Amino acid sequence: MSQDKVLYAYYDLNLSPISFDFVVFAINAEVIRRRLQYSAIHFVIVPGTAGGFRADDSEYDLDNKLWRLSNIVTPICRLMPCPASVSTCQTREEAKRITSGNPRDVFPEGYTVDEPIARFGWSQIISQRVSGTPAPSLCAGSQALSYMHEWIDAHASGRKPISISLRESSHLSPRNSNVDAWLRFAQLIDNDEFAPIIVRDTEKVFDNDRRFDFALSCPIAAVNLELRMALYELSWINLMILNGPAELCRLNEKTRYLIFKMVVPEVD
Repeated sequence: MSQDKVLYAYYDLNLSPISFDFVVFAINAEVIRRRLQYSAIHFVIVPGTAGGFRADDSEYDLDNKLWRLSNIVTPICRLMPCPASVSTCQTREEAKRITSGNPRDVFPEGYTVDEPIARFGWSQIISQRVSGTPAPSLCAGSQALSYMHEWIDAHASGRKPISISLRESSHLSPRNSNVDAWLRFAQLIDNDEFAPIIVRDTEKVFDNDRRFDFALSCPIAAVNLELRMALYELSWINLMILNGPAELCRLNEKTRYLIFKMVVPEVD
C-alpha cells in the first residue's frame, strides 16, 4: 500500500446536496482509495455559489443548511473504514489550494473546482457488488458503541432492541412515515422479547407529542450521527422507510434492516 498517499475527495456543494447522499459519495471514494491502494482519504467540502450551497436546496433556510452540513455531512467522515480527515472550505479558492498537485490523487476523477463533477449516485457501488467484490462498509466508532451499549442495557432490560426510525419532515411530506401505524406496531409487538426503540425525525425530536408517551425513545440518536450508527449496529433489526438515514444501514455490513415505502407515487 502507498503509505503516504492520500486521496482528495471533493464534495462540491454547487452540485451535491447537504444530505445523506454524502454517505454514498464517501463509499464511492473509498472504492477508489482501495483500488489505488492509498492510505487515507481527505474529504474537501467545497462551498457552492448560492450562499455556500446548491441553488436548488432552497427548501432549507441558511441556518438549517449550516446545521445539516455540520451534523450530517461532516460526521459521516468519522464512520469511514479508513483513516479520513475533512476540510470544510469557506471559499472555492481555498478548495483549490488543498491538493497534492497530482490529478490521479483526486476524486471524482477529472474534478476541478472550476469544472466540478458530482459522484453521489449508486452506480459505482452496484458495479462493485455485481463484479463480486464487496462494497466498503461504514462502521460505528468504539466509543459510540460503548455509549450505546450502556443505553441499551439500561433501557431494553435484556430484550432484543428493534429500532424504528421515523420520517416526519415538512419537506416532501408524502414521503413521511405513517406514524400511527408504526406506533400500533410498537404496541402490538411481543414486548417481553423485543424492545422497540423509536428514533424520531430530527425535525420533530423535541416535539411533545403525547402519542409517544408509552414508547421507548432514543432522542440522542436523532441528533448525533455516530450514536445513531451505533444503535443501528447493535439493534436486532432496524425498521424504517426509504429516507436519508437508511443509507447508514444499506452501507454498513453489520446492520440488519427492513426498508418500507420504497416508491411514493406522489413524489416520484
